[in-house]
Amino acid sequence: MELEWVQMVPKNVEHIEAIGQKAKNLGIVLTIHAPYYVNLNAKDRAILAASKKRILDFSGIAYGEKGEKHHLTLRESDAKWKEFLTVLKKRKIGGVLVVESPVQEEDVLLLQKAFAKLKS
Repeated sequence: MELEWVQMVPKNVEHIEAIGQKAKNLGIVLTIHAPYYVNLNAKDRAILAASKKRILDFSGIAYGEKGEKHHLTLRESDAKWKEFLTVLKKRKIGGVLVVESPVQEEDVLLLQKAFAKLKS
């Protein structure tokens, strides 16, 4: 389950911790869609280490004159998802990958199968 905190992360720490505990009690993997800064190509080891600890969000996006219009399937998009998986494997990056797609389950399976075929 993903919480949408893109515009602002709530400041009530007790409330956030209660949400996290409830999810844990229910066996739900909880992710947060919030402002973040990730650089998996960083040469600075501290930045790379911090980036490896983040939840990753990946999607194909259709753009218009005013920016993002909607999400696309990975196969329809120009997202370089095979290259993205190669970087994850090469840099031994693990964690939760959130896939935003109109066919979420299909694209998740596509990524899982492609990732499993990559050589270490």
